[in-house]
Amino acid sequence: MTPIQELAFGPASDGDDIVARAQTGTGKTLAFLVPSLKRLLEGDLLDREKRRPRVVVLSPTRELAQQIHAQAERLAAGTPAKCCCVVGGTSKGADVRKLKAGVDVLVATPGRLCDLLGGDERLLRGAQTLVLDEGDRLLDEGFERQLTQIVAASSRSRQTLCFSATMPADLDRMLRSGAVKRDHARLDAAGLGSTVADATAARVALSRLSLPRGADALGSLANALNAHRGGKGGSKVVVFCPTTASAELAAAYLHRRGLDNAALHSRKTQSYRTRVSNAFRDADASSAHAILVATDVAARGVDYPGVSLVVQLGAPDSREQFVHRAGRTGRAGASGEALLVLEHWEQGHALGMLGDVPGLGDADPAAVLPAGDDAAASVAAMKAIARDVRDKAYVAWLGHTNAKAKALGWSKQELVDRANAMAVDDYKLVDIPALTPRAVGFMGLKQVRNIRVEKKAPPQNRRSQGNKPQRKKAPPRRS
Repeated sequence: MTPIQELAFGPASDGDDIVARAQTGTGKTLAFLVPSLKRLLEGDLLDREKRRPRVVVLSPTRELAQQIHAQAERLAAGTPAKCCCVVGGTSKGADVRKLKAGVDVLVATPGRLCDLLGGDERLLRGAQTLVLDEGDRLLDEGFERQLTQIVAASSRSRQTLCFSATMPADLDRMLRSGAVKRDHARLDAAGLGSTVADATAARVALSRLSLPRGADALGSLANALNAHRGGKGGSKVVVFCPTTASAELAAAYLHRRGLDNAALHSRKTQSYRTRVSNAFRDADASSAHAILVATDVAARGVDYPGVSLVVQLGAPDSREQFVHRAGRTGRAGASGEALLVLEHWEQGHALGMLGDVPGLGDADPAAVLPAGDDAAASVAAMKAIARDVRDKAYVAWLGHTNAKAKALGWSKQELVDRANAMAVDDYKLVDIPALTPRAVGFMGLKQVRNIRVEKKAPPQNRRSQGNKPQRKKAPPRRS
């Protein structure tokens, strides 16, 4: 039994509200599923008449929801309890039919559950236990409005269990505003009173790769991955990228460099995401090399056993995000490595954010920087990537970096100039990609020099559209 399970089983089984802090990979799922099912079955609390959900578990991502559901089904096997999972990206009609057939344990993403509440506002009236898994991540994903709606639609007498790796002020405020009772239990299993960062540093070798100006970031990444493989029979690596477009670019580049991988992000179909996630989870790190290039859709909660290395491309948005991503490795008592790759322009910003992270050391850039034939191969690989993939990466970089330009101390003009230099020097584009007028306006770049804007196509008249002009009808002949 893990520390969080030892702390949570008693009060959760007694029906107490819980707010628990525990690092990833410590058995949080069982810490709430076991006591919730125990209360459900021992108290004969199944809604025999309507079979409405009695236990509701909210997850920030589809992948984590599906993983929790699979665990719940294993625990409920041989009992009368029925489990169901509803997430976005799947048929809403199929979800409605599942619920009408009767469900006792419902695992859901907040957006899809709110959609279903729109068709049945009494859906959660019988819920005796509401679980917020990865509470901080639920808010990071922008689900506060949906969480408020779900809490309001649930029974006031319900039990609420919140499990989170961190306890930011906005999460604490939301919980205290009515999600949990005033006399709730506060549990801390992050590591004998230590912070999550302390606990992560104890099991993960953290290093920062600060690249010099003009360095080839993706080429350095490829060399770092090859170095990690070394003479090993297998390895399992997760590469985190800041945007979906940058993930697509990195995945395409690594393929060109002979490093097979799969991209995982929110714009992939749910069936694809499930297939890739399962394949990576099942990969044997002792006999094969597997690489997952992902955005934060895979950063929290989902259990990928045997991950040997986590790479973060670019400065994270927060200290917590850095720690959460690093926590994908070194799980279940194993050790692991985490590498943060920083380009020269973001190093000062990252240092201010991560300066106090324990155990974060510096890697030697000279060991991975492409040179000679390797540098030429890197350039060729980038040029071989489809133009639209590189264009989208440019636009995504502008949008992502624009949001933190103030923190970087950049003007809008400097932002655009840096993006344009990157398009030519890093992405090997012969001209600067054009942005839609809407994107330019949204980013506040209308008055900025050197930004390319798509030109609106002139309206076409009927003749230019290929339609022949209408002939005037001849007057009818007189008989």
